[in-house]
Amino acid sequence: HTYLVLTAEVIAHAAVGLVPASIPPSALVTGRRFADVGIHGVAQADFFDWVLSAPGGEAFVGTLARRLARFDWSAVEHDVLKHLYESVIDERQRHQLGEYYTPDWLADLMVSELVADPLHDRVLDPACGSGTFLFHAVRRYLAAADAAEVHNAEALAGVTGTVFGVDVHPVAVILARVTYLLAIGPARLRGERGELAVPVYLGDSLQWQIDHTALRDDRLIIYTDDDRGLFTEALVFPASVLADPGSFDRLVRELTDLAARRERGGTRPAVRALLARQGLAADDIAVLEGTFALLCDLHDHQRDHIWGYYARNLARPLWLNRKEAQVDVLVGNPPWLAYRYMTEEMQKVFRAQASARGLWAGAKVATHQDLSAYFAVRSIELYLRPGGRFGFVMPLAVLTRLAYAGFREGKYGPEFRAAFDEPWDCDGIKPALFPVPSSVVFGQKTEGQERALPSAFGRWTGRLPAAHAASWAAASEYLTLAPGATREVQGGPASPYHSRFTQGATVVPRVLHVVEEAPDPSQLGLASGLRRVRSRRSKLEKPPWRDLPDRGPATVESQFVFNLHLGSTVLPYRLLPPALVVLPVLDGALLSGDDPRMDGSPRLATWWREGEKLWGQHRSATTSATLSAWLNYQNKLTGQFPIPPIRFCYTKAGNAIAAAVVTDLHTVIDHKLYWAACLSAEEARYLEAVFNSETLNVRVRPLQSRGLFGPRDVDKYVFQLPIPPFDRDRPLHRRLAAAAAIAEEVAGSVPLPTDIDFKAARHRVREAIEGHGVGDEIEELTTSLLAEEVE
Repeated sequence: HTYLVLTAEVIAHAAVGLVPASIPPSALVTGRRFADVGIHGVAQADFFDWVLSAPGGEAFVGTLARRLARFDWSAVEHDVLKHLYESVIDERQRHQLGEYYTPDWLADLMVSELVADPLHDRVLDPACGSGTFLFHAVRRYLAAADAAEVHNAEALAGVTGTVFGVDVHPVAVILARVTYLLAIGPARLRGERGELAVPVYLGDSLQWQIDHTALRDDRLIIYTDDDRGLFTEALVFPASVLADPGSFDRLVRELTDLAARRERGGTRPAVRALLARQGLAADDIAVLEGTFALLCDLHDHQRDHIWGYYARNLARPLWLNRKEAQVDVLVGNPPWLAYRYMTEEMQKVFRAQASARGLWAGAKVATHQDLSAYFAVRSIELYLRPGGRFGFVMPLAVLTRLAYAGFREGKYGPEFRAAFDEPWDCDGIKPALFPVPSSVVFGQKTEGQERALPSAFGRWTGRLPAAHAASWAAASEYLTLAPGATREVQGGPASPYHSRFTQGATVVPRVLHVVEEAPDPSQLGLASGLRRVRSRRSKLEKPPWRDLPDRGPATVESQFVFNLHLGSTVLPYRLLPPALVVLPVLDGALLSGDDPRMDGSPRLATWWREGEKLWGQHRSATTSATLSAWLNYQNKLTGQFPIPPIRFCYTKAGNAIAAAVVTDLHTVIDHKLYWAACLSAEEARYLEAVFNSETLNVRVRPLQSRGLFGPRDVDKYVFQLPIPPFDRDRPLHRRLAAAAAIAEEVAGSVPLPTDIDFKAARHRVREAIEGHGVGDEIEELTTSLLAEEVE
């Protein structure tokens, strides 16, 4: 982070026309020269100054300044700092914040679509990141100012009072401020101008945690804490100084600097003349004199270093949600933070807030929901004036997935709604723009009738060269927008089988549970009822689990070693050998390490308690669940007991469903599969034929979520198709079951090497069935079955 901040601060100096190599390192790091040239809110003394005290720190800053000074920062035409941010900030941290940075050409295009009157439309990016949208909004304003022959000083004052950014990540905010300066350009900054403050603020746009601050009675009130952490006195700023960001920033800076320059305990200087120059009313001057007195007291107690910074950054998001300050355009890329990656406390707040606005789709799809939809709605609610336009980059799932049904309706409460315009599907652009397929939604805030997100949308297609120019003008040569495309929107279940199927158990992390037979070096054999096992490792394990050493070899009681069918052990009409898993299941109940019944099986107890210890040491900070609770989430393990004699299972995800029948009574099903107990072998084979058919796969693909490599999750979306329950009195159903029995024989006869990859094995089996007449018969029968139900 320090390297990134220092780099941005050096670039900031170059962006205003200064020569970084000629500036002392201490002045570069603390940003003193910015105040000298009348530019504020860019760099300042902060935590990252530690480098100056480190051995060789000043030399390092000087070397960095000389290297960065070689570049012509006046020629920048896009947000160059996001690439630096992405290369330095850990990918896991960006994932935890839901940060996916927008290509410049897309930001350029969206700003052009949304900002109709650049000189008058006030624009806010509430999750500005490194400033991509801000860059293009600033450039659009300045281009319009040039066309209207607006004087440079007036143009700079106008743009800083028109284009705003807010972000919760302090490093991103520093980068965005520099990006803002780069958008203005050194030539303009060296021209005739007044003082200016960069309007990019560190703050929580959602305003979830503003507990001790209030904007009420036309005043901003910031409660300060004393040495005991108690909130006592308050810094108060009247509304008259909040409306103009530049003036407010300057006033806060002057008051805090004046308080800091005064000798501790000395006489307070008079500030009435300074305040009078602001043209303030007498009552407002009196309020600010009280605020200055408190700043002096904080300085006397050595607690003054944060409050000016805090007030400046906190005021803007709070002020922008007042009716008279709301903006005309909201644009940006909200955080795509999945519900499952939120902390428990954040999940509670998110669920409550989303439910209040009709966005919570229910616990069954909770893991498919993310912060983006709520962030967009909350930003519209707080910061956009009625009739104002919005445009947000969103996950593609927003267009069709059940988790976003409430968002698509546009009805978020009695006070405001959204009237959506045609969205954009960006999944056809190659290479992919983000790790998750994406879309863009547009609309207006309305206090009247909502307009749901259209089911028809514009679909972008094309391939961008690796070195394409950042502007839309350059990228447009390679991309095409086709209006009127559609995707099938998820609805409710049409098949009664929906309620009979359930997902398998969450047997992860694998290293704690999944095992293989371990050789016995003693050659003495094992007593009856015991098995010798060790960890079965996989290249697909994730940190920190993949970094743990193997467990075992260890001896455990045989009754607790179960077969485990995974997604990778299921082929069409055939099963590969199952994995093995150690589970403390006794009489259908899952035991925990502190259960006294565990001591009746001492070898299992040793294995399981060691696993519980590893779980406690390495589990995610976002979960407090015990190992047993995690393994038996929603009773998906114990719900498999007593094990039914005939089960049908199908794969949870993939481009094509694979399904098979399970009859072993000592086998459990993993979460990569869905399963149901069947009343007969005929019913299981009937389902086997339907689910393995290409006919069903083609019908379910539009309902699946999409990843970078095509259709991804099948889940229970398949039951939106009208698959009827098996009825032996219907000849079509019996014919499907009989055809599946033949397909099982064909699949079982396919030779498969022991080391074959499961994907290659599935391909071989499908080829064999397609080459046999039974494959065509199953397709015809399944087509007839689904057609009958539709009729």
